[in-house]
Amino acid sequence: MNPVRVAVAAVLLGVVMSGCGGSGGPTAATSTSTASPAAPAFSDYQGLRSGRTYTTTAFRPSIRFTLPPGTWSSEVGDTATDFTVAVHDPPGGMAQALLAAHRVQQVYDPQNGGRIPGDRVPLRGSFADWLQRHPRLRVTAPRPARLMGLSGVQMDVSGRSQPPRVPEECSKTGSDCVPLFYDGFDPVTYARSNRGRFIVLKLPSGGELVIEQFVEPAAEFSDGLRLLRPLLQRLQLT
Repeated sequence: MNPVRVAVAAVLLGVVMSGCGGSGGPTAATSTSTASPAAPAFSDYQGLRSGRTYTTTAFRPSIRFTLPPGTWSSEVGDTATDFTVAVHDPPGGMAQALLAAHRVQQVYDPQNGGRIPGDRVPLRGSFADWLQRHPRLRVTAPRPARLMGLSGVQMDVSGRSQPPRVPEECSKTGSDCVPLFYDGFDPVTYARSNRGRFIVLKLPSGGELVIEQFVEPAAEFSDGLRLLRPLLQRLQLT
């Protein structure tokens, strides 16, 4: 899994209106400017400082977190639909330990998969239900979860069988690679070699907020969750 670049632009409009009539009256001019959008809290693959508080500006609902002790970096920057924070150089035999937030609107077809972002289809219903019904994933039974004052469910996921169409990234992921969705930079894929925990939360205004904890290899899953827990516990809605 990996991230999306966001372009930020400011637009300045000028509207000039000229008076008419034989008296040659003065020209009236009106200018309107739009304020620049707030810069993203962090960009792709940026080193993040332990003890510093970050508040997302592009991702909504806005999430604030203070990084616990350790060495951290982003993968996906602060974007409208995703962001990912990683333990930099995790200990032991762990290759990756990531915590991500998602607003999942489109997914890869569970039976056929897909190679490019354009292959995705709209998500129908809850992402939690979609995971539970996925024929190519190993998914634990949903358990009640509460995070950031929101209620939802959590389940653990790994790959079971590979669909006929997969992204090129699956060549690095391992056997039985399953693409789930696209995080704006790379497809989010699961295989037998890795494991993740999804917490799917209901938003009061409607829709869902998905928090993902991803660990590779799967054998290090418990240790990876332990590394990510202090960050998970510091997530706050603003």
